Amino acid sequence: MNDLKIYLIFPDRNDRYCLFNYITFKCFSSELNQFLINEELMGEGDDYRDFDWVIFEDGIMIQG
Repeated sequence: MNDLKIYLIFPDRNDRYCLFNYITFKCFSSELNQFLINEELMGEGDDYRDFDWVIFEDGIMIQG
């Protein structure tokens, strides 16, 4: 089942103040890449897995 997921992204893993520098949003997991492009966090043709981001999906780290 493809339910809405809650994502928490820390774009700079080296930022010691990262607790204040994050992005949170809801979308379907299948739409994550397109959502980030639409929000202008990435460019067309980019993939979130190519970035050095720490990403949580529903509280579970999926990248980082």
